[in-house]
Amino acid sequence: MCTGITPFRNHGSDQMTLFKGIVRGDFRISPLAATNNDLLILLKRILVTKPQYRLGNLAGGAMDIKNMAWLKDVDFFKLSNKIYRAPWIPVIKDAMDVTAFKSWDHIPAKEAGDEEEDRRFLTAEKQMLFAKLRIHTTD
Repeated sequence: MCTGITPFRNHGSDQMTLFKGIVRGDFRISPLAATNNDLLILLKRILVTKPQYRLGNLAGGAMDIKNMAWLKDVDFFKLSNKIYRAPWIPVIKDAMDVTAFKSWDHIPAKEAGDEEEDRRFLTAEKQMLFAKLRIHTTD
C-alpha cells in the first residue's frame, strides 16, 4: 500500500498461488519501500510467518505496531474514530461497480498444462490418501 506494489507480486494473480506464497513467507519488498529504513523494519517484523515471532502478536500486542517509528505521526484515536478524511473517494454507481479501480484484463489466463497451475491439484498418489474418507451428506 505504501508503494502500490504488493510484496507478494511475484506470485501472479492466481489466488491460490498468492496464498501459498504468503503462507511460505515468500515476499519481496519493493526497492522504493526499502529506501525508508523505518518502513523496512516494520514490514520485515509484520511479514513473519510464525505467529509467535510476528509483530503485533507479541506481549505488547497492537501497541508494538503502533509504537513503530514509521507510524509515529499516525493519530490512532482519529483513525479508529474515522476522523481522518480519505484522500480519494471513488464515485461508484452501485456495490458491484469496479470502474474506478485497476483493470486486471491485461493479465493472461493460465494455459492448460501450465506447471504452476498443475501444482494446485492433488497428484494420484496424494489422492489415494483420501480414498477411504467417507463423506456424509444429508441427501
